[in-house]
Amino acid sequence: FRRKDFSQRPFFLAPTAPKPDTHVNNYTATLGGPIVKDKWHFYTGYEFVDRDLSADRVITVTPANASRLGITLPSSGVIPAKQKVNFFIGKTDYQLNPENKLSARYFFFKNSSPFNIGGGQITTERATDFFDRMDSASVQLISSFGASRLNELRLQFARRHQSRIPSQGAATGSAINISGVANFGSPLDGTQSAGFDFSQKIWQVIDNFTWMRGRHSFKVGFDVQFVDDTRVNTLRQIYTFPSIDAYLAAKSGSNPRSYTSFLQDIGDPTVDYKSAFYALFIQDDFRISSTFKLLFGVRYDLFDVPEARPFAANPLSSKFKVDKNNFAPRVGFSWSLDKDSRTVLRASSGIMYEPPLLNFYEDAILRNGDPKSFTTTLSPTSAGAPAFPGTLSDLPPGFTRPTQSTVAMASDFSTQYTILTNVQLERALTSDLSVAVGYVNSIGRSMPVLVNTNLIPTGLTLGDGRPVYSTTVSAATRVNPSFNQTDTFLSAGESTYHALTVTVNKRMSHGFQMQATYTLAKAEDDAPLTGTYVVGSGDDRLSDPSDRSRDQGVTPFHQTHTFVVSALIAPRLDGGGVGAAILNNNQLGMIVQANSGLPFNIRSNQDLTR
Repeated sequence: FRRKDFSQRPFFLAPTAPKPDTHVNNYTATLGGPIVKDKWHFYTGYEFVDRDLSADRVITVTPANASRLGITLPSSGVIPAKQKVNFFIGKTDYQLNPENKLSARYFFFKNSSPFNIGGGQITTERATDFFDRMDSASVQLISSFGASRLNELRLQFARRHQSRIPSQGAATGSAINISGVANFGSPLDGTQSAGFDFSQKIWQVIDNFTWMRGRHSFKVGFDVQFVDDTRVNTLRQIYTFPSIDAYLAAKSGSNPRSYTSFLQDIGDPTVDYKSAFYALFIQDDFRISSTFKLLFGVRYDLFDVPEARPFAANPLSSKFKVDKNNFAPRVGFSWSLDKDSRTVLRASSGIMYEPPLLNFYEDAILRNGDPKSFTTTLSPTSAGAPAFPGTLSDLPPGFTRPTQSTVAMASDFSTQYTILTNVQLERALTSDLSVAVGYVNSIGRSMPVLVNTNLIPTGLTLGDGRPVYSTTVSAATRVNPSFNQTDTFLSAGESTYHALTVTVNKRMSHGFQMQATYTLAKAEDDAPLTGTYVVGSGDDRLSDPSDRSRDQGVTPFHQTHTFVVSALIAPRLDGGGVGAAILNNNQLGMIVQANSGLPFNIRSNQDLTR
């Protein structure tokens, strides 16, 4: 449990606002035991989480600005976000015979989160209630063939369903953004806002076979997943104004086109697609000598991405590339440096491929330029630009649709991968105490970046050299003047991660076990992706689509310092008596963590490069 007094007052909360509630209630219960002794067992677990999330969602819109805009701010000064989540797990293990063990598991959770939006300039008018449910079932058979061969077969089915509806008191009409001031109006501000619905089903088969022969331990396996997605995205309507005065002029009718831009999605927002992921691996754990062990192998991944929805006017929509060059070798070793094996050097390096985010392909299918569904972004001077608060849906039949904006996958889009390297030196100080120093390096390549590839610079530049573009669509300002913006996913990003770790380990002895780890790290990349694709990301789009290096910086999840201590105390009193009866056969666990905060972006209220 946690209560208000346990939490610090949020930094950005107005001095006159009361400290928000941060209550958290977390209930857990487990039950397990034998159905048939030494043959058939069961386990069940339940958890319920009830928590207030308002403390990290402070509204920073000033009362004076809210008054001018006619917005009612909650007296608490925060988004009244809450969350209630139920978890359940059930598992059973059945020993069929000495060679075969069968296990089955079912897992379920259900999440209800009213007012599930961030704070800052976002007001409660934009709030949506988020619902999320997932359940999965799996069966696993472990079979041994003699003393040297083992097979592990697993079959799993999982499904998930998410949706969003307007919260109580949410506004109607269009969403309204006033740059640097406030975001209010209807919760139609993102592809996953009001009206969003998502359903996914996954079948998975995994098999691993191990064969121990002499000083070798061979392992080979495969993983097959079939993914079926169905989505209904939000049809967005967003007005962006440069200032409060401009908004009030549009609202009064004195200047109904005083906005900076208007964005609207039109057409059918539903999409369904199928994909499949395949993986094979083989490795050998080779004990070369009593002091040196070598591990090496290779993995191959094939990600069969969804089918494209071709549109003749957009060449990038014709076909999505399936990257077949995903071979990932790995190697590692463990080496005892002294005859007593008190000092051990461990190192490993390998390539890790990551499945592409299916949301990329979803957006490229939905917004390929085909009039079935498209997004248009208009300036006040664009042909057909509506007068506030109208929308394109209100315009009479026969209206010529404005130039569309599209989303596309680059024709050479490749699977992102990481070269991950670890080195660790560990020294045993006593029979139960050791200290280790390690270095971790991760080099990311082919990371996805969303870039507007349809822009042609006007020739003007800002003071730092950034090119200035134009909101007018023409052959002089667009590579393909049939479209306005062409947001293209490129596999061009790069990242680096460096970390130094120091760990002290104490094995269980004298009723006490402990591990303490300190990590000093730095994570950078030049591939920002918004929170639409990376949950929790504070990144925005590339600040300069012509030069990705301008966005080289720390990642959204960079933490410089992390310190964690975990301990387990199992007191033991010899002899009888009340003290021994109370203390013995009990365990007390403890975890303490301290870490740096995450990066915080400070944004301007203007798009100087247009």
